[in-house]
Amino acid sequence: MRMKSQFRSFLILTAFILCSLFACGDAADHSPSLSTDRQAVKGDSTVNQQLDSLLRDYFSLIHAFAYGIPAEIEEKAQVFGRSLRQLKLDRFAGDSLLYEAIWVEKENCLAENEAIIADPELTEKRMSLHLLSWELFNLLRAVHYTKTGLSLLEKPDVFGEGKPGQWLTADPSAPGPFPGRETPLVREKW
Repeated sequence: MRMKSQFRSFLILTAFILCSLFACGDAADHSPSLSTDRQAVKGDSTVNQQLDSLLRDYFSLIHAFAYGIPAEIEEKAQVFGRSLRQLKLDRFAGDSLLYEAIWVEKENCLAENEAIIADPELTEKRMSLHLLSWELFNLLRAVHYTKTGLSLLEKPDVFGEGKPGQWLTADPSAPGPFPGRETPLVREKW
């Protein structure tokens, strides 16, 4: 079921990127900014507030994973799930391709978050967090969220050789959700 969802998400995101490349009139409007004094989603303070709240809850979830206490992880995942379900994306309904891509990313985030809550083993919870983080990253990029200086970090070989764990952070020096002494790599920063 996850593979189907991920493949569908990949196809929609690929179509979105191709359409953006051909339909983009002014690339400067679409490039991310690290400035914190402007709205992340231009002209929509409600979406900005919801995304800010969503990220605060996500960072709390990451913090719980850093300490590896399953009950706290599940509690923070429930809070994150509520924020995610409250995220209103109607503002993007005018662009059906973008709206569909964002909707799929949101649904994938919800599915992975539910897996974090339901998975009995901490390793399984971490794998779901890795997948959730990638879906959230795609959602934030699709809506051009640029308000905070976020980084996508990756710790190599977390799930075996060649299988890294990824997560988003506003503070790359903060404890990460995956065990190991390796220093995480910054895969993307915006």
